[in-house]
Amino acid sequence: MKEYDVPMEEFMPLTFHIPSGKASEEYSEFADFVRAFETGSTLGDETRKPTDATNLWIIKPASFSNRGFGIRVSNSLDEIREMLEGEARRDVRCGGWIVQKYIEEPLLVFGRKFDVRIFVLLVTDRTTGGGVHGYMHTTANYVRTSSTQYSLAASKVTDRLLHLTNDGVQKTSTRYGKYETGNKLTLDALFDHLVNAGRCAPDWLDTYFWPRIRQIVVYTIDASHDKLNPNDRRNSFELLGYDFMLDDHLKIWLIEVNSNPCLDLCCPHLQRELPLLISDTMRVALDYVLPPPDVVTCPQRHAEALEEIRSSAHGFAKNSDVISLAVAENKLMDDMLLPKLETAARAAIAGTGYVQSWLGMPGLRDRLAALYNAHVLRGAAAKICRENVAVVASATSAIDLLLHCLCEHGDAVLTPAPCYGSYRRDVEARAGCRMLPVPGSRRGELPGLDDLDRALESEGRARVLLVSNPQNPIGSILDASRVAETVAWAKGRGLHVIVDEVFALSCFGGAEFVSALDVVPHDEQRVHVVYSAAKDLALSGYRVGAVFTRSAELMRAFEVLGVFASPSMPAQIAVEALLSDDVWLSAQWIVQLRDRLRASYANAKRELETAGLHVAQDPVAGHFCLLDLLAPFCVDGDIDPNLLPENLRPHLRQPAALDGLIAKSLLDAGVILTPGAPNMGTDTPGLFRLCHAAHAADTVGEGIRRIALANGQAYRTH
Repeated sequence: MKEYDVPMEEFMPLTFHIPSGKASEEYSEFADFVRAFETGSTLGDETRKPTDATNLWIIKPASFSNRGFGIRVSNSLDEIREMLEGEARRDVRCGGWIVQKYIEEPLLVFGRKFDVRIFVLLVTDRTTGGGVHGYMHTTANYVRTSSTQYSLAASKVTDRLLHLTNDGVQKTSTRYGKYETGNKLTLDALFDHLVNAGRCAPDWLDTYFWPRIRQIVVYTIDASHDKLNPNDRRNSFELLGYDFMLDDHLKIWLIEVNSNPCLDLCCPHLQRELPLLISDTMRVALDYVLPPPDVVTCPQRHAEALEEIRSSAHGFAKNSDVISLAVAENKLMDDMLLPKLETAARAAIAGTGYVQSWLGMPGLRDRLAALYNAHVLRGAAAKICRENVAVVASATSAIDLLLHCLCEHGDAVLTPAPCYGSYRRDVEARAGCRMLPVPGSRRGELPGLDDLDRALESEGRARVLLVSNPQNPIGSILDASRVAETVAWAKGRGLHVIVDEVFALSCFGGAEFVSALDVVPHDEQRVHVVYSAAKDLALSGYRVGAVFTRSAELMRAFEVLGVFASPSMPAQIAVEALLSDDVWLSAQWIVQLRDRLRASYANAKRELETAGLHVAQDPVAGHFCLLDLLAPFCVDGDIDPNLLPENLRPHLRQPAALDGLIAKSLLDAGVILTPGAPNMGTDTPGLFRLCHAAHAADTVGEGIRRIALANGQAYRTH
């Protein structure tokens, strides 16, 4: 603590570590404790009753003390000596003993002791391994309470249920759960109690509690920094449980830091928060090293729940929460959507039985066909009906099911790149096909038919062409002639065509969207459209998608295989109810959807221009745009190695490695984007997808400012 000039006794009770077998005055550790014990025997508290116990100390194993194992309270030096000498020999796992001054005037809640558990994640630096980054979880914290009224009576000294709030101790009480479920309170409930009791001001949590907690966590990370990762191992992490107490003057004390903290789901608060804590931990610690098939498809909970704790001593930046701009999710429509869903949910309550067909509920298939006929398809000959619709659990399930039916294991699936980052998972995870991204000849542009021909000639064993329109991640719309040419090219080479049209209604830039179903004959058997309620209807969590096809053979296959990919009945009923109000869809929803997406991108574009960041092409559809973070080093659209900073040149021929370095700088700055390589199949580095519709405008703006900061640092530090 010398670096901060902060004595430990300012935030931690007087504490001694006495090695096993050294409970004798001849050893300095024990001698120091004895002097402290004798000095503390008279505490000068005139309010104490004559019968009150004084000079209490906590004795616990230095390790292997989870859940209250081996913890005692005593005010007898002889008893403490006996504990240290006798039990150390019986259990070598304890690693010595911790003897800590007991806080005899704790703050009480309803007359009982409590402590506060805060979770902190430590992650080693992903580049060197030598640094340590700390993240403090802001929602999974909780208060542990005792089930026994607090007392300093001498007869209560040995009452562990009174003194210790550990779960392993409190669960042995017949009063466990009598006052709070699982003897747990939320931090907000404790705060409300303190405010109502007049013990603290309404702003105490924000102005004192959290700042002091952060400060103490930083102290501990810095104090132990050299010992946390002495071998400079990369890609290491540990979740810690910090235990704090408050005394009767509201002073915050650090009691201990636990490795392997308890994750028992003993109350509704922890049943909700701890699974999210684990998810957040895996995402922050592992996703950068072992990314899922597409990191952007995972729930981005840590963007709201984790904030990074960094200290000046190790180049940390304090209070840097993570903003994810990697999820193509529409949160702009909640005010319109949620009231409608309340009505739909009432209808969904009846959905307790099996579906009538694994193709989906007939009414929902009718409504999906009607939606496309009324708002997407242009020609009368293109109209579809129930017999052309199979309902599945998301666009991912639709692509997986189509490939299972159309391909053999090991077949290649061509897809123009840059492409949606999850296509590799959709193509390879279950269907066993191989995704073959085909980039264009120019940076950030889609391939032409000649590019597709060259890829097909080199591959030889392709069965399917997978295309997104509107295009993801560029946000462009393929016009009718290009759709027709692409379909004709694929048919001429014996390929089936899967067209991902999940953003068919999310078009806001004036360009007319034309479905693949509008440019093929009514009896076309080799063109199949994928759709989903996640994007145009902003129902990303409902997992309801569809396949539109005129292939009767495919529909028969789906009727059997749909059992493996069917949405729940309540979800199907709710979506059907939502789609049944076509007046609302036409006059309100679609109009507002396009207006709000247009405004959302306009805000993002202003922020990008202010930050000096380059968009590969202004989008006219979707929730995203494609950034070119290496545009300053491009000439005529391609990266000029002579302009590229020297520290980046060695990685120029390794797009995934260079994008990984940029992604690391982005994450360190507190923002997440989807990298082009390898996620989106690009063969040139620096292309990243930014999603602007999942957050409020100010949050998107802050994320973009962090991108600009990180982009500059990437050029200088790697």
